[in-house]
Amino acid sequence: MRFVSTATKHVRAGDSFDRTYRPHMEAVVDLADADGDGVLSRSEFIRLGAPAVSEEQSHRSFDQVDTDGDGSLTAQELVAAARDFYVSDDPEAVGNHLFGQL
Repeated sequence: MRFVSTATKHVRAGDSFDRTYRPHMEAVVDLADADGDGVLSRSEFIRLGAPAVSEEQSHRSFDQVDTDGDGSLTAQELVAAARDFYVSDDPEAVGNHLFGQL
């Protein structure tokens, strides 16, 4: 429990989470970005698919994570969702939709 509280405190302080996690999300975008436009389209995101998540849920997840509503996911939107997933206490936080709601 001490690790979790320390890690959470560190992540919530400043931009350390973004600096640490952004390269990971940029790599995910690079790998899944079939058309090379630097973002994930809906179909590219769905193709990534979490094993236990239905295609229908993947569509809902995409809509939640696409916070600017432009029809694509940037590495920054993915980082923000991941930050929410790991540190938010809000059950409706965008990050809780990153891998679908099981």
